[in-house]
Amino acid sequence: MRRNHRRAGRIILAAWLALSADFAFAQKTTLLNLEEYQKKYPEENAIWLSKKETHTIKLEGSALKVYSTNYEEMLMLSEKGSVYADKSIYFGHFNKILSIDAKTLVPDGKGYKKIKVNNISTRNDVSGGVFFDDNQAKSFVYTGIQPGARTVLSYKEVLNEPRFFGSFFFNSYIPTVEAEFSVFVPKGVKIRYKLFGIEEKDLEFMKYETGKGVTYTWRAKNMKRYELENDAPNIRYYSPHVVVLIDEYTVKGETRKLLSDAAALYSWYYSLVKDVNTDESPALKKVVDSLTSGTTDEFEKVKKIFYWVQDNIKYVAFEDGLGGFIPRQAAQVCDKRYGDCKDMASIITEMLTMAGIQSHLTWIGSRDIPYTYDDVPAPLADNHMIAAYVKDGNYYFLDATGPNAPIEIHTAFIQGKEALVGFGENKFEIVKVPEIAKEKNLFIDSAMLKISDGKLSGTGIAVCSGYEKIDVSYHMKSMSEEDKLKFIKGYLEKGNNKFQVDSLQHFNLKDREKDLRFMYKFRLPDYLKVNGNELYLNMNLDKTYMNDLLDAEKRKVPREVEYKSIDRFVTVLEVPQGYSVTYLPANASYKSKYFGFEISYFQKDGKIYMEKTIYIDTLMITPADFQEWNKMIKALSKAYNESIILKKTVN
Repeated sequence: MRRNHRRAGRIILAAWLALSADFAFAQKTTLLNLEEYQKKYPEENAIWLSKKETHTIKLEGSALKVYSTNYEEMLMLSEKGSVYADKSIYFGHFNKILSIDAKTLVPDGKGYKKIKVNNISTRNDVSGGVFFDDNQAKSFVYTGIQPGARTVLSYKEVLNEPRFFGSFFFNSYIPTVEAEFSVFVPKGVKIRYKLFGIEEKDLEFMKYETGKGVTYTWRAKNMKRYELENDAPNIRYYSPHVVVLIDEYTVKGETRKLLSDAAALYSWYYSLVKDVNTDESPALKKVVDSLTSGTTDEFEKVKKIFYWVQDNIKYVAFEDGLGGFIPRQAAQVCDKRYGDCKDMASIITEMLTMAGIQSHLTWIGSRDIPYTYDDVPAPLADNHMIAAYVKDGNYYFLDATGPNAPIEIHTAFIQGKEALVGFGENKFEIVKVPEIAKEKNLFIDSAMLKISDGKLSGTGIAVCSGYEKIDVSYHMKSMSEEDKLKFIKGYLEKGNNKFQVDSLQHFNLKDREKDLRFMYKFRLPDYLKVNGNELYLNMNLDKTYMNDLLDAEKRKVPREVEYKSIDRFVTVLEVPQGYSVTYLPANASYKSKYFGFEISYFQKDGKIYMEKTIYIDTLMITPADFQEWNKMIKALSKAYNESIILKKTVN
């Protein structure tokens, strides 16, 4: 993926903490009342007193640049505030650091003693899984950290690519007393902005106009820290922030559109890719011919080419300025046998072109990004590139970064997202990627149980399809046979942790178009409960979602679901000779729009059957759904506690 783009979001768009030079909060040298802040924030080790960004858009020649002054001030409330002593300021190809002034203000009598930071190092900031990274960081450590100390940082930077401007988050990982975002827009420049997670009435908004331009300022006070919860979506979904885009600007009487709409964004994207794959590669053409030889059906050709890229081109991320946006030549990708998402899109589209099949480079955001191209027609709205193929009006989204996915099932992290599909110069479509239906993502486990000598054993067949199969096969694909068996045993474990597998087989692991199957024999030595002449057996060997409650009062952020799904369990017990059934649990069910379950019991031909189905039919459980979810979980957990009872009838 184009992590330059994501890093720009982190560095330029979300981490600028600015203040104009004449505002410098550090001028306030009167000692703050530490006890007052400690009482107000009893659970915090530190707080932001101020987080501010002041941006000035300038026209230099025929190009726009954004100059920024970033300011932040943190107050340490306890000794543990020292965890915030390390600081890094990130920069790269598109933004440069112009100056840094950092210091610690240490309580000293009625005022503060200033300890200036002098040792600032520059290091490469290479992230895990990235092969090449041009991003760097200015790093330093504040000294003199103690309760009551204040760290003060002011730095200036310039952004040379205005399309990456800009957004600001009003809250942070610790409480913020005051947050401010200000933009000066000169005459001849037009901006647009949109608030997310907060309404304008909840902010102080000011618009000040002079003969030179307009200053927009948003200010928030006493912001709580954002909450990090398990399975929460990206903070963009719920953290209050503003996005400001440069719409257009006028130079020498000519109006130039920058990010006025999706058409302007696509025009820039197209300018970056129009010269890719202009020359045909004989070596790549030979690969295409060998794959498609003897195949007349177009869709079959597409599958063969797509699957070849999945199997033969390894995903490796690159971050190199505009190289993070321009795909490499398909011939180069083929020769090296690796590339990032846009390189995979490049080789797929070029190979299909060689086969006489039309396809399209496509820009798309992962589900970490909540923006639409209508709300945010900017690089902020996407961070990924794929290929698209259209057949009979149906779109197939070919994302080779998902190496185990069949052509009909796109990668899970682009479900429901808008795709910007390119059809040539000034020609594009915005298409919503469908969410894969729950009926496609199945886990079905059937178990036949026997009781012998007071012990429980059984045989089972498990089948998984769709994203369930893709996830499992992804984990298993590179494992040794020994590790595969260990993994499968854990995956199929039921009853309790004394679950033992006596034999195990798996099928279709490497066939992406067939369901993954398991056949196994197992024992559960200490699972069956005996009480005199009675046997107690809980036939819910798998207790998925048991007590999985959400705190409807405290949790304020949604729970993200990776994919919609259906889990089905069929458990059959052969009633042992000499026993009769004295109790079968009542059937139980709960159905709502987004989730539910059904458990039923019945007897037939000397056997007891339990059938259970659990479904999830949403990708996001919102706080408005928490109470409904908890009702379902309570009903399901209650049903899980039910056991059948068998009584010995023959001595």
